[in-house]
Amino acid sequence: LIIATSIALAFHTFELVGLFTGISTFANAQSIISCLAHVSGSVVLILFHLESWPSYLFWYVFGFCAFLPFMTE
Repeated sequence: LIIATSIALAFHTFELVGLFTGISTFANAQSIISCLAHVSGSVVLILFHLESWPSYLFWYVFGFCAFLPFMTE
């Protein structure tokens, strides 16, 4: 779980650098994918903690909500 969280934070940092430098600011499709993935990831992680899901499920959340926006960046 610590490894997945660390990788997710690194991906988010990369996305923020792309946003702040203006590289992905005007890419509409990438922005929509990123926003949808991050919003759904926030909701799923709230459920993950509130309902005490098994830790292996975090990798699925990571794949859809962190890796997908990273790859579109």
